[in-house]
Amino acid sequence: MATRTAPSQWILLSTVLLLSVPKLISSALTTSKNDEVRLDLPFQDSFEHLPHTPCVTLFHRNGRIGCGSKSRDYETGRLVRLGSDELSDGSISDNIVIVMTDLEFNSENMQAIRKSDFAVYLEGILVTNSSVSNSDGATSPAPPSPRGYNTPSSSLNLDGGNYEWNPSGDSLDIMDLYSIPSVYVSDADLSEYLIKVSAGLDLSGDDNSSGKGGASTMAEFNYYMGPEGENSEGCLSWIDSDGETWNPKCLPLGGNSIWAVAGSPEDNDNNNNNKKKELVMIATSIDGYSMFHDSSPAANAAASNILAALLAAKLIGEISDDTLDASLSKRIAFGFFQGESFGYIGSRAFLRDAYFDKFECQTTDARFLEQEDGDDNAEEQESKAIPFEQGGQSCLYPLRPSMAFSDLGDISLMLAVDQVGVLQTQNTLYVHDANIASQNNDDNDVDCGDDFITNVMTSVMQNNNDDGADNTITVAQSSVEANDDDNGNVPTPPSPLTSLLQLSGGTIGGAVLTGYDQTFNKDGTYGSHLDNANYHGGNLNLDAIAAAATVLARSAVAIAYDLDDCDDGVEFAMETVRSATSQDETLVDLADCLFNDGNCQALKQYSLVERNNEIKRTGIDLGMHYPLGTPPNYYTNIYEPNFGQPFVKVASVVYGAYDGTEYGKTKGDTILMRPKQLEAAIHGMLNDFLGRGSASNNNEEEEEEENQTSCKTSTDCNNASNICQSSGDVAVCAGSNVCVCKRAHYHAALDEAIEAPPINRTRVFQIKDDDEGVSALYTEPYWSNDVGVTVYRQAAGNAGVWTLGIGVVVAVLSVGGTMLLKRRLTKEKLF
Repeated sequence: MATRTAPSQWILLSTVLLLSVPKLISSALTTSKNDEVRLDLPFQDSFEHLPHTPCVTLFHRNGRIGCGSKSRDYETGRLVRLGSDELSDGSISDNIVIVMTDLEFNSENMQAIRKSDFAVYLEGILVTNSSVSNSDGATSPAPPSPRGYNTPSSSLNLDGGNYEWNPSGDSLDIMDLYSIPSVYVSDADLSEYLIKVSAGLDLSGDDNSSGKGGASTMAEFNYYMGPEGENSEGCLSWIDSDGETWNPKCLPLGGNSIWAVAGSPEDNDNNNNNKKKELVMIATSIDGYSMFHDSSPAANAAASNILAALLAAKLIGEISDDTLDASLSKRIAFGFFQGESFGYIGSRAFLRDAYFDKFECQTTDARFLEQEDGDDNAEEQESKAIPFEQGGQSCLYPLRPSMAFSDLGDISLMLAVDQVGVLQTQNTLYVHDANIASQNNDDNDVDCGDDFITNVMTSVMQNNNDDGADNTITVAQSSVEANDDDNGNVPTPPSPLTSLLQLSGGTIGGAVLTGYDQTFNKDGTYGSHLDNANYHGGNLNLDAIAAAATVLARSAVAIAYDLDDCDDGVEFAMETVRSATSQDETLVDLADCLFNDGNCQALKQYSLVERNNEIKRTGIDLGMHYPLGTPPNYYTNIYEPNFGQPFVKVASVVYGAYDGTEYGKTKGDTILMRPKQLEAAIHGMLNDFLGRGSASNNNEEEEEEENQTSCKTSTDCNNASNICQSSGDVAVCAGSNVCVCKRAHYHAALDEAIEAPPINRTRVFQIKDDDEGVSALYTEPYWSNDVGVTVYRQAAGNAGVWTLGIGVVVAVLSVGGTMLLKRRLTKEKLF
């Protein structure tokens, strides 16, 4: 006998079906495949937090550059493709957001847009990934004279920086694009979708200009970056409306530079009546930039330089300290400078402190506490503070975690490196010699020729194939001449050497080793998000980078050699420094890290050991170092504790700097710092490469292995005297998990015009009283927590009417069904 369905069951089933109508309608109207990137009508209405990287605003000493919304209100507009008919025929009458490819996002187009009739309707720009490689159409967003003429950094050049190194540059990155928020969409599929819908096409390419159901695709921007006309000094000194509260609206750019010296620490008592040896410094920048700061891969502009300089350190570190100390009349130093893209922040901070301003510490972390005023009979009390560096000194105000720079000898010259991963001329590196008269002869008046540095650097690769090298890279003198510059000087490429030349007034010079001759490569990648390994054909030239490392290492050794004549130094260097090859294990591993995967094992391992060393030193874990990322991003970032700003811990309070009298009275007082992952890894590698001590010679590998002491943190190295035998040497644990001698130090990369005020919180900075008004003083405004972009379909016409009608009907039927169900259940005594 069949079972009869109760009326209440029918009502319940009907109600469930009615409540399912919206989902059924949405499914019926959805015609796209699951793997398509698109917006569907009418119920899927937005891409929440559109994946993108922003073009942000930077303030500087005299104004602002970059993008940003004109108010805190959301700015919304209809997507319109650049070059569409409605833009050219003047028919725009509603708010719009222009969609263009990254190749179209250039100064010429932006200037044309700002002058157009539709500019008043422009609410923002979506820049899409063109997915191209080595395109002839790319322009560099950097100026023709990077960090030179007509830029905020123009005063930082000895010669005004007039020479145009970057002929494909269009100065987009120094334009003030206030009121035009812009973002970059890197996903290729999403970029294709946005291009097509903004052009009125469906995914097949067919005309769909009316949109589905008369809908428009909209974008909503929230990227307010401060008021028009603001500058760094104003935002750093911002006072709230109460007239009393100091509440800065921006943070300076910066971080930490890393420097190191090869060989044992000098024993001043036995060194020419306490006169310290001069330095030959190998230097590079470690940062890059683009219009979209979260997408600054800088593969050629930064990563190739870091790689060459690190490998040069490894080559020199393979020479024993005994040989370096006994055979060289000068010491070899390394400088990895942060913030160079924004006014040579790192190199100027280091050189000014160590040489040209002779840093004066106002409050030290003295080992013994000062006596109270008037208490002459009080016993000296030893400080309970934990030193930042074992055996070293720090300055609490102005804050310098390491004062080791104050013990350096004079700098003799600098060998900088720039863009050696892509060669302009096949198999050729170029030497750009600053041609300073004082560098052409050594202290013993040995005549080394008018182009001493060039002669050395072009000689050290001769017969290089005889040394096992697998390439035929040669080194040539740049063809740039003095008359190529308006001031009669020999132009040198923008690099840390620029800082040395300007600060010394041209009395101390050097040379820059590059992959280009008279100008940068004209592929448009300099200062661009396109400067990545994929755009350069998948890989950069490892043969060229290995050769650059060899040239830097051998040239530094040859110049530092105790010369009888110039050929002696070159001969000694070629015998002592091996030739690196593109198969070098360190080179291959680090190339993958720096070009492709910033979260690689090597960087993580060195960073982890540095972090563990700090935990053991202080008992405090500040957390993981901010990662380089995948793909790598070399943007300098803001100067604050999460990105490397050091701070002073006094009892339970932390300060950006300290000039009080309580430091050292509480156990655990110390200086704390959490550098970025790249900075920490370079610090660890320099210790590892240069700190192998007396057993570093590559002909004594068995002896070196016998002398190694394994470690997890530096506390495991307290008894590693078999490695660090020189007076003043300190053993530390390196990322290779062996004890080495400490060679590396951090130095704050902060604009010379500002400082952290004493006894104040972190993240606040004041303009110095003696500010000379020279530096660029870049800052980045604070971002709101809810910044971003949303893209959605705005339904129009019948689609909106039908959606409203269906909603009303469903609501009425649902309420009616519920009431009938309740009555039925009550009648059956089930409710």
